[in-house]
Amino acid sequence: MPSPPWAQSGIGLQTHSSWVSLTGESSIGTIPGGCPSSTYAVGEEWWPSLLGQQRMPAHLYVEDRRIWLVATECNQMAERVCATDVLVDVRNVSKTFGQVKALNAVSLTIGANEIFGLLGPNGSGKTTMLRILATLLPPDSRSIRNSAEKVICRVAGHDLFTRSDEVRRTIGYVPQRDCLYGDLSAQDNLTFFSTAYDLADKPQRIGQLLRMAGLYERRNTLVSTFSGGMMKRLSIMCALAHEPPVLLLDEATVGLDAETRRGIWKILEELKTGRAIVVATHYINEAEEHCDRVALLIDGKVIDVGAPTELIGRYPPARNLEEAAAVIQEVHAAKRKNKE
Repeated sequence: MPSPPWAQSGIGLQTHSSWVSLTGESSIGTIPGGCPSSTYAVGEEWWPSLLGQQRMPAHLYVEDRRIWLVATECNQMAERVCATDVLVDVRNVSKTFGQVKALNAVSLTIGANEIFGLLGPNGSGKTTMLRILATLLPPDSRSIRNSAEKVICRVAGHDLFTRSDEVRRTIGYVPQRDCLYGDLSAQDNLTFFSTAYDLADKPQRIGQLLRMAGLYERRNTLVSTFSGGMMKRLSIMCALAHEPPVLLLDEATVGLDAETRRGIWKILEELKTGRAIVVATHYINEAEEHCDRVALLIDGKVIDVGAPTELIGRYPPARNLEEAAAVIQEVHAAKRKNKE
């Protein structure tokens, strides 16, 4: 494999198309062009590179809320190197309703500072996945899975199977239907939803949230008079009252006009610093524009994961993410038909 032109000297790491220099035993640099380390694919093979020469392979894996890089040659590479915080770590998670397999051995890793989109047709498992992460649905028991398949479901480092109470303290959940009280004002709704948490300065936090949503001037107005976009912005703020590191949103922009949808995405982009934001959406064009990575689910399985541009490149002649998703669905349908 030829070395990229920028991998001419020093110790670094490279894939088929990218190279990074090691800035020390506890950090990874950035790919030229500013690509952040949080975009590295877990499980992708990396080759330690010394003076532009390919060395022994290394792999990324998840442990203790972090993505670690394991390299085997050179003292500078012998240590596990941290790439990014992992806030959602799901491996081989399934959910069965009677005879229906809503989720089938789903594995996802979502880091801080990213908006992660869940895409797929109706019934693909998007909402089921969100409800499991929100502790509203229990995943299938570990005991009924193949013992050779390790089942993991961690949110912000907490095991969802054994520490669901801790998980609830670290998430904010916004369902598709707004769960607001129309006969209360915007401020009263925030006050009510924040009572579940021990906030140090509740009035100040509520004021901050109202300003963030652009609703401070309407704080004493009954929510029943709000537009759909105003209600959705308030719902997001209610989920953020306790400053959770993980934010889960189910169809956050459905039923809203184009300008309001753009406003919702702007809020999410401003919120993603230090957070993992997971959004289930049918608007593939919006996911292409605003999501750092997406996963396409079909029949309860993750078919592919990656940055929108990566997925478009993998499925020619797709020119955008919607066309790439169509190609993926056609390929999956053909494989399913052949099995039948």
